[in-house]
Amino acid sequence: MSRHLAVEIDNRLIHLTELSNGEPFKEHLFSVTGRTTYEIKSELETFFKEKDLFSDNFDDVTVGIVSKNSTLIPTNIYGESDPKSIYKLCFGELKEGDELDFNRIPEHGVVNVFSLPEWIKSFFVLKFPRVNIQHSGSHMIRMMLHKNTFRTKVGLHLFGDHFLYTIVKHDKLVFYSHFDHQNEDDIVYHTFFVLQQKELIEEKGSIFISNGVGSNGSNNDKILEKFAKIGDLKDFEVSIFEGLHPKSQLLCV
Repeated sequence: MSRHLAVEIDNRLIHLTELSNGEPFKEHLFSVTGRTTYEIKSELETFFKEKDLFSDNFDDVTVGIVSKNSTLIPTNIYGESDPKSIYKLCFGELKEGDELDFNRIPEHGVVNVFSLPEWIKSFFVLKFPRVNIQHSGSHMIRMMLHKNTFRTKVGLHLFGDHFLYTIVKHDKLVFYSHFDHQNEDDIVYHTFFVLQQKELIEEKGSIFISNGVGSNGSNNDKILEKFAKIGDLKDFEVSIFEGLHPKSQLLCV
């Protein structure tokens, strides 16, 4: 029996999923309150001990970083630059307490450059030396391109106050961006607008909605209802993809 611990972190909110043979069977939600790195790591150590998450029961441990400050760079362009310059050009200076990282996604010819809180690596690498830490967007890219990628496929990956919007078509990633949202109207508006700009409105395809850390799925039914009322999207099948976020992390081990 294969055991996997998938962790998704959005700033101070942490969602942990235990998977057995690729299927989620137990979840934990934890909110960090400490201010210093020492306080945060102490909180996490107590929580992990209470939930028996430090045991040797896991074959793999993976972490997905949720951050809007994430940009994709073609591999050949990345090779002629450096992460710090790319990040500064897109988002300005790193904020205090953050560090820079990047994920190479060679199978799709891109590099994901992003920021994350410094305490994440200092805790997880020490406690789980073989841990694989990547941006959640890297996980979503691999998942969206895993299968059934010829027709237009839209991914709306929801978090607390924003969502990651991906589009794949003809086995390629054609769109990747983060949008803020306050309600379901914002999600539907951005979805329709981008499809219109990409001239994909009249195509047949699918729209997958997934809930990540900070999004409990309470608005899923309202989102589905609003999509159903848009006649221009009648050829798109809209559905909820349960468990996508922890399952996506299985593709990076």
